[in-house]
Amino acid sequence: MRLQAPRLPLPYRETVVRFAGGSAVTQLVGTLALPKGRRPVPAVVLVSGSGPHNRHGEQFGHQPFRVLADDLARRGFAVLCYDERGVGASTGHFASATTTDFAADVAAAVAALRANRHIDAQRIFLMGHSQGSLEVARVAAQDSGVAGVVLLSGLAEPLVEVYKARLRAQMAPHLNKADTTGRADILKTQLVCEAVLNIIAASPNEAAALAALQRPIPAQGISPEELAYFAPTYLQPTVQDILRQDPRPDLRKIRVPVLAVTGALDTEAPATTQFPALKAAFPASGGTQLTTVVVPQVTHFLQTIPAGTTLSPYDNPESISPAALSAIGDWLTKQIRQPKSN
Repeated sequence: MRLQAPRLPLPYRETVVRFAGGSAVTQLVGTLALPKGRRPVPAVVLVSGSGPHNRHGEQFGHQPFRVLADDLARRGFAVLCYDERGVGASTGHFASATTTDFAADVAAAVAALRANRHIDAQRIFLMGHSQGSLEVARVAAQDSGVAGVVLLSGLAEPLVEVYKARLRAQMAPHLNKADTTGRADILKTQLVCEAVLNIIAASPNEAAALAALQRPIPAQGISPEELAYFAPTYLQPTVQDILRQDPRPDLRKIRVPVLAVTGALDTEAPATTQFPALKAAFPASGGTQLTTVVVPQVTHFLQTIPAGTTLSPYDNPESISPAALSAIGDWLTKQIRQPKSN
């Protein structure tokens, strides 16, 4: 049992909920944590990141959404967590789903909460982790009725730029070695991979990407054979979809309060690059209240790594940083204390 397993007895009740998803063949199943006592209550929809996740956001032997839902329910929020389409008890197809499909599922979750008489329909918040931040931003851009958005390890740059930055970070230790043996090969690999990323991101579909990958890039000395060798890594349908995503148009349309929480040790979506892009997407005159929080010693998966230690996500006994939980819960509590807008 993890250290952050919810303490019994629970001051809220958990019920299984079923609702139509974003496609005709998708029925989503999840858990609604509903605080005991006065009704109606504000609510939060939790949205997981890339990869198939169940309603608890389970990964690396942890259930971070279970911990997060418990913390928020104790603060008086109803919390809806659901199995992603094609995962757990939910129907539908995960492998072929796009960001747009997953966003449609988020919108369906909001609709299900609005139909629940125990929920305050004017105070429904969206919270997405990593790729999930793209999906909640899209829904908030289209639905002016949501009360606020929380971006956990969120993304604010075009995803092709995020992927290229990750690639450079992975290559940097090899390029910075005193021994320069093989350095030219490493640089060429990085160059070719970046070219592949650019081609896929600029292509409207897989057929166009495959056609472009068969042409050389003389200016960079890249052959079609080199492109073909590295391309399969990025040609999975879900990866292609992600590489074509640019969150900025959606972020610019959001007109509700936004909280962005990112760990200082996050190398997947570092605050040093994502927060400036996020702030640039929200002009001062736009009416959006943006709050950014960098949590010390915390990773992309919101786990604390104590200074001087190295813990894998599996070995870390912590499912989610208490400091991150406090930042999230305190901000949400502050929002519901504000007067309702008409």
